[in-house]
Amino acid sequence: MGEALMETLAQTLGPEKFSPEIEREWNIVYEALASNMIHAMNIENKVLASWNKLKAVENYEEVAGGLLFQEMFRTCPETKMLFGFPLDLDVESNVILESRRFKTHAKYFIDMIDRTMGMVKAKQVEEHMKELGDIHSEFGVKDEYFPIMGSALLHTLKIVLKDDFNDETKLAWEDVYGRLSSRMISAIKASRSSKS
Repeated sequence: MGEALMETLAQTLGPEKFSPEIEREWNIVYEALASNMIHAMNIENKVLASWNKLKAVENYEEVAGGLLFQEMFRTCPETKMLFGFPLDLDVESNVILESRRFKTHAKYFIDMIDRTMGMVKAKQVEEHMKELGDIHSEFGVKDEYFPIMGSALLHTLKIVLKDDFNDETKLAWEDVYGRLSSRMISAIKASRSSKS
């Protein structure tokens, strides 16, 4: 690919404009871009492979969703109020664990991640993040919940995937979740400002 690009530039620009110095500079730019693309593809492949392993777990949506929101509630108790639970309710309580609303949202969240993983693979994330931002803006989701949710997601993946969740996979998830959550935070802020 790099050779084809250099050949195209040489033919298009001609020898007077595509000097050996310019070719060296283009090679540096091409190598940097190719390296970044390969790195991003490797990150996405690790995330998608680990997600597929999670999906192989029986009843994965309820299992992973339940673990994730229990960790979220443990780390940030005020998020219980988004579900109508009192702040002082124990995250291990059957009131939470058997709540239809809790189970439905936990499954929904995992399904949302699943759909997003499909969009990451297809590079169609932007519109999805805008829609999710609009929805979460209405529920009063705060920006500061996203890092907490990210930690809860990593915690859940570690518990469910066990040895398949190594440091490399963790770093890949941190990268992808960081990009997705920043897009969603931007979408939430845009949604809020459009309603002001």
